[in-house]
Amino acid sequence: MGDGIVLRKFKDTATGRIFSLDTTFVEREISVPTKVSVPLYVGGELLSDAELEKLGLEIVGYTQDEVDAEYYAGLYASNPDLAGRVRTYRDFLDGLGLGYQATTDEIEAAIEAREDLDAAGRLALASKIRTAFQNVVVNLELMGNPTASGDAWIDMPKLVKYLPAEAEAE
Repeated sequence: MGDGIVLRKFKDTATGRIFSLDTTFVEREISVPTKVSVPLYVGGELLSDAELEKLGLEIVGYTQDEVDAEYYAGLYASNPDLAGRVRTYRDFLDGLGLGYQATTDEIEAAIEAREDLDAAGRLALASKIRTAFQNVVVNLELMGNPTASGDAWIDMPKLVKYLPAEAEAE
């Protein structure tokens, strides 16, 4: 008669049992994924690298520069006016040839050394620089920093270092 298939049935590959294609279900034991909290420390000790790897985890390290870059990017992202105010203050210090960690005494000395300005011009420049710095402080205060004035002095080099790129005018 021929070699064509004339009958089809299920075959349980584990047991060899044969049964009809009319069968609507089969009983099986299956693992059901369940979320559980897996402790990462046992007896106060961190799991080994091999145990962490089994959990799909690894420990990564970050340099201070990477931590700072993320922190200041977040600072500028949450306060869009801050970048412009830091740029203004930075430009004043650049104009005086000072570093961004310059103290008030250094700023005053640099202003006094400006021979191209008369007394009124020096006073006006000092006022503009003070206002530019105070604007940075105000922005930090608005972000909830209770020690904004001191932090602005301490953080100014990093505030300048991590300034976001200026948007190009179109």
